[in-house]
Amino acid sequence: MRKTPTTLFIKDEERVYGLDAINKKIRNPQNTFVYMHDFLAKPFNNSEVKAYMERYFITYDIIEDMVITKINHRIDNRTSLR
Repeated sequence: MRKTPTTLFIKDEERVYGLDAINKKIRNPQNTFVYMHDFLAKPFNNSEVKAYMERYFITYDIIEDMVITKINHRIDNRTSLR
């Protein structure tokens, strides 16, 4: 079992992972992505994805990638993670 959740912080050119990213979440929650590995290659309309979005307070946008019909994590209007 993992003790530290998979966490990624992205802002401008800065990329931080793990515990350091969790610490960044306090000041920049919209730029900190947690448990991303749970969503890899899952369709946007997957029941697990929908349950997660309803159950947890998510501080970032999860959107549908219209090209591959999987989820994207939106960073800003110009940038998203696939």
